Amino acid sequence: MSIIEEGVPKQVRMANLACIGSRKVNGVAELHSELVRTTIMKDFVDFYGVSKFANVTNGSRSCHIPQNAGSINTLISKTLGIDKTVWLKNLTKLEGLLAYTEDKKFRDEWAAIKQRNKDRLAHHVQTTLGLTVNTHAMFDVQIKRLKASPRVQTLPHSQGHDPRGEKKTNPRVVFFAGKAAPAYNSSHSQRCAVARVINDDPDTKNYLSLYFLPDYSVSLAEVLIPASDISQHISTGGTEASGTSNMKFCLNGGLLLDGANIEITEEVGESNDYISALNMVDDAYYLDKDEWVKKSIRTTAKMGKFSSDRAIMDYTQEYWNIEQTPVPSS
Repeated sequence: MSIIEEGVPKQVRMANLACIGSRKVNGVAELHSELVRTTIMKDFVDFYGVSKFANVTNGSRSCHIPQNAGSINTLISKTLGIDKTVWLKNLTKLEGLLAYTEDKKFRDEWAAIKQRNKDRLAHHVQTTLGLTVNTHAMFDVQIKRLKASPRVQTLPHSQGHDPRGEKKTNPRVVFFAGKAAPAYNSSHSQRCAVARVINDDPDTKNYLSLYFLPDYSVSLAEVLIPASDISQHISTGGTEASGTSNMKFCLNGGLLLDGANIEITEEVGESNDYISALNMVDDAYYLDKDEWVKKSIRTTAKMGKFSSDRAIMDYTQEYWNIEQTPVPSS
């Protein structure tokens, strides 16, 4: 529980200092908050009492759904018959999309928009890097803080390929982007080295390719997120915050694999979480395009809980003890 970690040189234990100086401690996802209480800061729980340690799951802002004409947002408004100014402020209204998952015309429009988003990302890669991307492949995206940890470094290798099963293999394009501290320079260089090996392999390059996109920014995220088929944001409890990137992807119809996926799975249903696909052959999941689009729609429809508005309301009730004050209509 000491604030100072003994060693040479001595270091400040920032987590301990933050816990001592805070009225409440939050793990920002149910799984992580439970780990904080039971393992990571158990001594502080014993000292202060469990009431100091609660959970408010992160939320994402609806502005991360593209607002341009012809986007998912336009289709949602047209289908639900609700102006975007209404449902963007209350994402639970997205559940109305569930009634249209069996509507082929709606699914075709949804799939066409996702394909246009993939084409737009491929155009960005072509114009900035001079590389050609297979837009009919599965787009597998990870964008967040880049760490020099073995878990992150080995992620590209998990996309293994057996040349003997080519006819059953769905091509996959893996995208990395994100910010990193200067000390993590090796994290960038290792990804680039891995990309060169994968993209030049004659046995696998038509089935697996990897791109590390430079100069990550909000503008680049607005191109990457709507184009994703799956997103991989695996946060390690106790060492990384469970970010809201996964929620942004799900709002745009991307299936996910993330440290906070337990709660998202509870909302969207296990069959619509990419975790369930990992337990089977994910290529078979993606090759059944009609079923994949249904999962994409259901994922977006059930993301109402993961709004930043809901998160703020939880904070006001559980942490700050302040009452909601309605804004008078003008």
